[in-house]
Amino acid sequence: AFFGIKGGLFTLLGGGRDMVWGPPGSFIEGNNELALALIVILPWLWYLRHHVKSAWTKLALLGAAALTLFSIAGSYSRGAFLALGAMLLFLVLRSRHRALALLGLVPLAIAALTFMPQQWLDRMSTIQTYQQDESAMGRLNAWSFAFHLANDHPLMGGGFRTFTPELFQQYAPNPKAFHDAH
Repeated sequence: AFFGIKGGLFTLLGGGRDMVWGPPGSFIEGNNELALALIVILPWLWYLRHHVKSAWTKLALLGAAALTLFSIAGSYSRGAFLALGAMLLFLVLRSRHRALALLGLVPLAIAALTFMPQQWLDRMSTIQTYQQDESAMGRLNAWSFAFHLANDHPLMGGGFRTFTPELFQQYAPNPKAFHDAH
């Protein structure tokens, strides 16, 4: 959550012009990796907010969640943008107060979308033409590889060294477009 708060402040103070990255030398160094970690943390912040007694702590967790949303947007990760939408939809559907949750998210989403610069909107709009994006097609190929591998090895998966050229040759739809998980 620290990196969500830090990245959110960086995004807000910089007008969303610069990309949020994770800590150098860590496994969340890349923008995609950091955004994924923040998407995982976001429901925890929301959950904790409902289980603390102090009004100040509730407010701090709500602020941390809002800043984390801006940090995710500031990552410029298209995959994170899609995952965030799916995760927020799931949280709204699981909420006891769906209408209220939706009413709270809509202004925040509008604020985030109007806050982010045109370069961010341009990048997110490429989701519509993913077939022309080598990065997107590589991810789909890698995900399909992982899906086929998991179907053949449902209990143990591929192990620690799953993304190898040898396994890719066997399970990927396009074995020549080898990509590591990302």
